[in-house]
Amino acid sequence: MITTDYRHLYLHGNKILVGTDVEAKTIYIDATHRKIDVLEIKEKAQKAIDQGKYLFWEIDFALSKLWIEDQARFFSMTLFLEEFWNDIGQHFMSHTLGVILFRGQADFLSAFLWTERHERLYAEKKEEYPTLFCEKETFCKRLFGADVFAEYLHRLASFLQEDVPVLCCLDVSALAPVEVAFLCTKERFPYMLLALKGTTLPCGHFRWDEELDSFHEDSTIGFCLPSLEHPHMNAKILSKLHELFKTQHSFRLIEERTLHESWDGLDEMIVFPEVVSSEGARKLRGFLAAGGIVTER
Repeated sequence: MITTDYRHLYLHGNKILVGTDVEAKTIYIDATHRKIDVLEIKEKAQKAIDQGKYLFWEIDFALSKLWIEDQARFFSMTLFLEEFWNDIGQHFMSHTLGVILFRGQADFLSAFLWTERHERLYAEKKEEYPTLFCEKETFCKRLFGADVFAEYLHRLASFLQEDVPVLCCLDVSALAPVEVAFLCTKERFPYMLLALKGTTLPCGHFRWDEELDSFHEDSTIGFCLPSLEHPHMNAKILSKLHELFKTQHSFRLIEERTLHESWDGLDEMIVFPEVVSSEGARKLRGFLAAGGIVTER
């Protein structure tokens, strides 16, 4: 039985690192073809299991180009997922590490056709945080595109069995580290595991190239990633973050909203005090009470 938390995968309650503690095989399925060879896929999966490997299922819906408002296509994809799970996936549940629903560039702005509804929602978002949106228009628009795409993936993932880990593999090599930090948050992808390519930033569950390997960071230093919604968040703070990520190479990236459940094993927490919310300050007092050190930058 596979379970997950904010940092690790667990097999029967024991923490595992894919590529170290267990070996994995990715079974690729081209979902752009309505009919698939169920027997052949089952044979590949069983062969990998016989070799002592666990399974990732990669369902390729060609989502790099997508009209999100195409309900007919979405319905077709949900049917495919249901049939895949009933015909194949459920028979290998005990050896399944997860299902990959997307692998590609993290440039979500070009991944779908914007509609009038998206333009309206984006305009509303700009009014909520006018300073940041004015100073970093491209950055904010990129994050908004990620919001839309992540919501779509979560809707799609809901048609799989609830306890099956779902992965999103993102190539973030074209993004600055500060963009990666805010794009790849648990708040944006709450029910997915992220596998990242093209960054050394300590976030996500996996790194991927040809195969997936667990991301493992043993640092006892954490950095409290502030919320973009903080009223003092601006381009100056983003620049400070950029410099920190260039000079601080060993730390764990902790979102402020998950601070209290993510500080296990940390001795020190780095913060930018001007963008710590009142709720974040309360959590940091708890960290101090537990024996931790808070360092202001």
